[in-house]
Amino acid sequence: MRHRLVAIDARGYFTGGGIGRYTRNLVRELAAMATGGLGLRLLISNRHRAADLDLPSTDVEVVVSRAEWMNAAEEAERLEDEAAGADVFHSLTGHWLPRRTMSIATLLDLTPIVHPRLVDGEARAMAARIVEALPRASHVLAISRATAADAGQVLGDRLPPMSVVHLAAAPQFHTDVPSGNVLTRFNLLARGFVLAVSALNAHKNLERLVRGYAAAGIEPPLVIVGAHREAAESIRAAIARLGLGTRVRLIGRVTDEDLAALYATCRMFVYPSLYEGFGLPVIEAMACGAAVMASNRSSVPEVAGEAALLLDVTRTAALVGALKRLEREPDLRSDLRRRALARAPAFSWTRTAAETLDVYRRVLQARAA
Repeated sequence: MRHRLVAIDARGYFTGGGIGRYTRNLVRELAAMATGGLGLRLLISNRHRAADLDLPSTDVEVVVSRAEWMNAAEEAERLEDEAAGADVFHSLTGHWLPRRTMSIATLLDLTPIVHPRLVDGEARAMAARIVEALPRASHVLAISRATAADAGQVLGDRLPPMSVVHLAAAPQFHTDVPSGNVLTRFNLLARGFVLAVSALNAHKNLERLVRGYAAAGIEPPLVIVGAHREAAESIRAAIARLGLGTRVRLIGRVTDEDLAALYATCRMFVYPSLYEGFGLPVIEAMACGAAVMASNRSSVPEVAGEAALLLDVTRTAALVGALKRLEREPDLRSDLRRRALARAPAFSWTRTAAETLDVYRRVLQARAA
């Protein structure tokens, strides 16, 4: 009997942010596990070679795609042929789905649809393409129950069958990480800084965090890690306007190894996002034993459970109060660290891959029935 083949759009493998983390960790876990007669074909970026992949198995077909990443015209022209011959195609972004091959789409988030004013026109256009394509999928994987609920609201009876498959912290995020060189390089003290990790986008709510930090008047510096995007200038302007000087530091992107060390040694980790599809930094910080305070909106409570101090991040006064409370209550910080380490193992990439593989099998079985 012919092995059935799953083609996976893994062109995001080499990118940064949540898409890159999702693609790399899911693909590596799938390659490492017994797939029970399912073959895997990975479509990767044409800026890379198969040898660039860091996979635990070589028993995977790799195709260098001719389609540029997120280029809708090239995807329509190239990916259809590159998916041909597969029994099912898995889009890890939902951005493009074939018309001639049965497909599964991962829905990462609907920020541009739910909160269009918080993102730029390009993000809204991309989200519109995802929403337009989703009804063609045989199955949708939502990365949180919150995202699944949003999809139901947006698509209604046009939404295909859907499963929730959570993400996780990668293995490099844990408590036993070397941190001395990292702290020296960034001129920080262990347990002596407040950490925020986020792309500098409007819906990440970092400008409000800066205002709340200034009003709280706490001593530890605020360190913000993340790619500098459209909201960066307004954040810098707020830092200057509030006279914060070097008390707030925008240090840009860092390696995962450095990030793990920062999570593990921060005094507290703050995640004030207005909307998230999942919120990977929350589970990463928890896996490293950080004391987490975070938004009580969208998917964040689903990820954090009772292991974080959750608050209404639309209110600057709530941020001020939470920052002051965590600063003056070391026992609370210790309790949150303990809860975080107990909560984090509930999420794992092995589980994510196993649940994804189960969806592949169910979709293929339904087709054969």
